[in-house]
Amino acid sequence: MYDSTLALPTEGYAWLPDRQRRNGRTPVRTRLLGKPAIALHGEEAVGFFYDEAHVRRRSALPEPVIDTLFGQGAVHTLDGETHRVRKALFVSLLKDRTRVAALAHRAEEEWEHARADWAERERVVLFDAMSELLTRAVCSWAGLPDSVGKDRGLARDLVSMMDGFATAGPRHWRARRARARQESRLGELITECRTGVATGAGLATGAGAGAPGRTGGSEGSVLRALAFVCTLTASPSPSSSHLIADQVMAEFRRLGVEGETVRVVDHDVRPGVEIDMGDGDAWPRLREKVMAADIVLLATPVWLGHPSSVCQRVLERLDAELSETDDEGRLLTYGKVAAVAVVGNEDGAHKISADLFQGLNDIGFTLAPQVATYWVGAAMEGTDYKDLEETPEAVASTTRTLAVNTVHLARQLAENPYPAS
Repeated sequence: MYDSTLALPTEGYAWLPDRQRRNGRTPVRTRLLGKPAIALHGEEAVGFFYDEAHVRRRSALPEPVIDTLFGQGAVHTLDGETHRVRKALFVSLLKDRTRVAALAHRAEEEWEHARADWAERERVVLFDAMSELLTRAVCSWAGLPDSVGKDRGLARDLVSMMDGFATAGPRHWRARRARARQESRLGELITECRTGVATGAGLATGAGAGAPGRTGGSEGSVLRALAFVCTLTASPSPSSSHLIADQVMAEFRRLGVEGETVRVVDHDVRPGVEIDMGDGDAWPRLREKVMAADIVLLATPVWLGHPSSVCQRVLERLDAELSETDDEGRLLTYGKVAAVAVVGNEDGAHKISADLFQGLNDIGFTLAPQVATYWVGAAMEGTDYKDLEETPEAVASTTRTLAVNTVHLARQLAENPYPAS
């Protein structure tokens, strides 16, 4: 079995596919840097590779790759719960169709602007022009100031990181300098935004509560909100609970917070108080969204003076978080802020809010003042919130207060996390 150390940087990305073709798609066995190595492929191999009992990421990636392509502290170097929480943040963005569509729209807009500009030029280097176009689109989508996305130096540095991470010599050192330069620049910008020196909606928080500027520069994210709609009505039927949740989320977006709304009844959430009840339980996937969120909203109808059974099930499943802590003994829900929305045509909004506040606080969520918005119709009548011609001003005003106070508290906790016990 010969050593492939020299062949890998020489052939680049084509090296492994070529070896697989020569091997008849069987596992590729070789040596890299004198050590035995095996390359797997296929569905079973993916399952094996992502099973944390078989793989340890912390020391798997070579330092030259970390210092150029990924950055120190990147998700690719984490293990266990820390890895799952950080990964969930990214996966939630990729699964959010609204966010993905917004990125595509920004790229399309940049393309149209660039096309008009190119028509006036005698010569266009398409590779360079496209790298600048995509950089502007992504920076705008991520909430970075316009001055960052329009800086051609950033586009050049991003290309250098990709071009030189698996090479030796001048290209590699150029990639290292590019990574260090941009991490320092974006880290300073994140710090300025957190302290109020600069503004940038997309830099409200870093990779986690209290994350340093460097980590944020590597893996920054906007504040994210998750709304659990606890109606008993499955999609696509209209729902008053869904309507008021959408109104809260609209106020969050106005304040620079991204989010996702989940109608819980559309998912097979099993009864129980464990993280995963097995047998097709949908809660683990929803829990990933909770872990990736800074703000969690519970929106429930009033049934017989109580929250819906779906809402109660969400609380019961969140109960499992009482056994989940970080390395310093804090609940993983510490630093997350909760809010409540209630609708119904019978009394009970205050009692439901009190019950949910108690449960959410016990589980580790933090509550800002006046973070319950509600509408309750006349007793013993059949009018639903979704049937109103317009939202009552009292409800709209309360919803705005909920959003402002919740977002303010979430930003404070992102900058100043709770101390370890």
